[in-house]
Amino acid sequence: MEPIIRAILQLGSGYSLYGGSIDVLAYADGLTFVSESPKGLQAMLDTAGRLTTWSGLTFNPKMCATLQIDGK
Repeated sequence: MEPIIRAILQLGSGYSLYGGSIDVLAYADGLTFVSESPKGLQAMLDTAGRLTTWSGLTFNPKMCATLQIDGK
């Protein structure tokens, strides 16, 4: 998972919060991607998809979900 985390951080598409950026949250068996825009999140998902294919990993559809919060 570390190569995925590093690649996501290099995108710079995270969510700005208190002068910092939240891009990815890592758990024991999963990752959560956080972005300010749909395009940023899509770039994160595309990057993760390429790296999982390269490494031979697969996504578990039962563990995949999205959440969009519109701050308006």
